[in-house]
Amino acid sequence: MISILNSKTKVLYNELGYIHYRPSSSGYMSLINQCFDYYHRSLQSNKLQKDFKNKDGIAKHIIDIFNDKSSKALDIYRHEEITKLVDLLNENNKFCYYTHSKLSFKEPHKETDWYPHQDNAYKKINDHRDGFAILICLEKMNDDNGCLQLFPESHKLKTFKHERIIEDPTSGDAQLKILELPMIDPISITAERGDIILFHNDMIHQSKSSTVNSHRFTFISEIEFSDKIKLDDYGKVPVVAFGSYTLSKKLNLYFLYLINLRNKWLFLKKYFPKLSNYIKRLWLNLNN
Repeated sequence: MISILNSKTKVLYNELGYIHYRPSSSGYMSLINQCFDYYHRSLQSNKLQKDFKNKDGIAKHIIDIFNDKSSKALDIYRHEEITKLVDLLNENNKFCYYTHSKLSFKEPHKETDWYPHQDNAYKKINDHRDGFAILICLEKMNDDNGCLQLFPESHKLKTFKHERIIEDPTSGDAQLKILELPMIDPISITAERGDIILFHNDMIHQSKSSTVNSHRFTFISEIEFSDKIKLDDYGKVPVVAFGSYTLSKKLNLYFLYLINLRNKWLFLKKYFPKLSNYIKRLWLNLNN
């Protein structure tokens, strides 16, 4: 764990494939506390749509948090504590953007494991790009509440072959799992509220369930370095992490947004969930 960012930070990231950073800004911590309170209340009242369910219908994510106007999530990722970390690793000043954003959580005493996987495996083979995930702890994280576990230096290996495991037949929610793991022992990342863990897209990682009365609230987003015109994982114009859009690129992105089929699918999923689940099950049966 580091508390000061300097020239050695990039060297450490390149060697291990991850960084565990502890910010000290009081303004940053104030935003962390506000987000924790907001999502704790929202989860109890079932105000937000929950995704990535297991076989028992227990969810593990609330997605697209940057577009939740009631949340301070985007304010946190735009805070200096995040931007200076991104800028430090972006030594060539490349344009980069967030592909997605989510709240990851554990339902206490329920099975909510994440299998060992690499984030690059969720992308098409010809669409692998340089980038990393930024995990932010909204509360303490340890083995008891299902902390992040990393396989150090695994980012130096290839993107492994994964198998797709459908967990919830009703929604079709699934996750990927590496078929053959390398001979690397995973380490548990014990963290405090506000800690930032940044790890490479090819870093193998996993997490277990929470065996205590903690939801292990964490924000997870992913950054990609690319000048290619592309919507984010939710079919929306991506939030920029470094750089800015030219007028022509922004117009092209908004055009893609208007014609994107995923936006229509998300509308169907939100307002007609039974019909969307039926279509998803039908699609999965046709592709099995």
